[in-house]
Amino acid sequence: MILIDTQSIQVKHNFDPNDPKVIKFSKVRINKILSPEDWGNRAFTIKVLSNFPEWPGYTYHDYVEAWNKAFLLRAFSHTWFFHFSEDFSLRYPKWFIKWFQYFGIIPEVFSPKILAGYEHFKELFKQEEVPIFEYTLQFAAVFKLPWIMSFTHKKQERQGSSPPLLMRQFSVKWWKQIEDKQASKEAVIRYYNDITTESSSPSPSYSTKPMIKDDSNDIARRIRDCKEEDLARIISEIRSSPSTSEDLFQDSQDPYDM
Repeated sequence: MILIDTQSIQVKHNFDPNDPKVIKFSKVRINKILSPEDWGNRAFTIKVLSNFPEWPGYTYHDYVEAWNKAFLLRAFSHTWFFHFSEDFSLRYPKWFIKWFQYFGIIPEVFSPKILAGYEHFKELFKQEEVPIFEYTLQFAAVFKLPWIMSFTHKKQERQGSSPPLLMRQFSVKWWKQIEDKQASKEAVIRYYNDITTESSSPSPSYSTKPMIKDDSNDIARRIRDCKEEDLARIISEIRSSPSTSEDLFQDSQDPYDM
């Protein structure tokens, strides 16, 4: 296993015991999304990896590009298990919203009770001109909802379009070990009451307060304690499931049936 620590993410690759050179799947804990302000408002400032000072330096533009390309490892055969850290802040740059549109979770995979919580979350924090997938991002980040993502390639032929287009099709799975109460309508109401009580002028879009510490820690504990063989079984089910969607975009595709 390889463990990579950075300010933004922590990645853990899980290798095949029968072939140590083959990565079966990977876990990604999202700690923080660096903003231009975190970079010092100088996007072309060059930084180096602390553990690999001999490697070429990188700028903020390279950092953003890495987010968009780092998880495109081995289409068809690799899966990523994403989750937000307990201290993840809802202060993120706009480009991360677009990233989440393709790589993040979608409401279609939520259980009925969590979907009800999500719909109530949108009602309570409704704002004009906010794209729907940003509500999903905030909901997943606040309630620490993990998801499993993979992608494939698909040829798309359209009338009058030549040559055919080769597109990426992203798919997402729900992790069933998450209990409904973690993000139910009742949990959403408690979170809303909590942040509105603490501030006379709350800003839900940029709240940094976790929903309820005990619930958040419980989710993190279950993610941490999940046996590798259990997660490997889930990953295997994902790979063997046929896609039910012909759509090429994460925000509107149908989920697999788990």
